[in-house]
Amino acid sequence: MDIAVDQEILKYCQTHVSDQGYAEDLTQDTFARFFQNFHRYQH
Repeated sequence: MDIAVDQEILKYCQTHVSDQGYAEDLTQDTFARFFQNFHRYQH
């Protein structure tokens, strides 16, 4: 995944939680869910 996208998601998470480690965990969870459900994507 693009590093810029990763940074944008991390920034978004940081605005909603005060703990840096938790924001990083949320970012990882976002990517994990994306890849787990990628097969469902239709365009």
